[in-house]
Amino acid sequence: MSKARVDTLNRHFVMDRWLDILKKEPPRMVEAPVLHHYTDSFGVQGIISSNSLWATATQFSNDLSEIEYAVSVAAEIIGEMWKDKKNLSPWEELLVAHLLRLLDTPLHSFGQPFIVSFCEEGDLLSQWRAYGAASGFSLAFHPLYQRDTVRLVCKSGFRTMVKKVVYDPKKQRARLRFLFEHLTKLVNGFSFAPTSPRGASAHVELSLILVLEMTDWACGVKHSAFSEEKEWRIITYPKAATLVGSQKENYEGVSVRPTSKLLLPYMILEPSSRKRLPLIEVRCGPSQFQEQSARAVKILLRKHGYKDLPVTLSGVPLRI
Repeated sequence: MSKARVDTLNRHFVMDRWLDILKKEPPRMVEAPVLHHYTDSFGVQGIISSNSLWATATQFSNDLSEIEYAVSVAAEIIGEMWKDKKNLSPWEELLVAHLLRLLDTPLHSFGQPFIVSFCEEGDLLSQWRAYGAASGFSLAFHPLYQRDTVRLVCKSGFRTMVKKVVYDPKKQRARLRFLFEHLTKLVNGFSFAPTSPRGASAHVELSLILVLEMTDWACGVKHSAFSEEKEWRIITYPKAATLVGSQKENYEGVSVRPTSKLLLPYMILEPSSRKRLPLIEVRCGPSQFQEQSARAVKILLRKHGYKDLPVTLSGVPLRI
């Protein structure tokens, strides 16, 4: 068999083996209920006029304590699983070293995904306080994942997922243990040394798998104190995070927008099979200009093809 043929057969063999190990795991996405996205007047104008949502890079999150929390949980599990374990194989030693390195640089390593957040509740006091300012809105969406279909996708990304945030520490830890145990099974199944030519190729694929799996897990966990939000997230990845040879400098599909505080990298999420977003309703948040906001948003909706969409008012007795 020619060398080219062998290279073709061996291409991505680590990823293929990883997918084979995971083939019996439960589905990573479950069908979503009606979800609500909270935003301000600038956000609602941009979303409706562009018929799209903007997913923000994770490291530019409003609350970086989410990343700190995920790192702390992961560090605990790594300590529990490997602190007293002796006689590790060279590949398992490499696996642990990689995991610890990821935890040392979470803002970079966990920063590949781009996220849009939603809540199961559309009139939540904490969300109005956090996002509403003086002109808040919540946008209700048809189920964003149903019958194996994601309704909003990033055409410039290579994977878009709708995930329910897990607040239960036991479930968070169990999922991470599952991943670490199966990653250990993966690397201990290698019959070649990390320093061999084949080992070097496997090392590259393993690094990517670790980044993808750790970011996938980290983006789906949150401290139990935030459980009232019942948050869901759309998570997408740029094409540079694939095995096709793209370099870190490849920012295809990533744009940057200004805010009053900083510049935010974002990726565009668009309807997968329709010209319009799967909107059900727009709710105007509590403010002294609530009724004026409702009249204005009705004009905005009609102008962009959402002429029959209901516009309602928040029932929260709050004056912002």
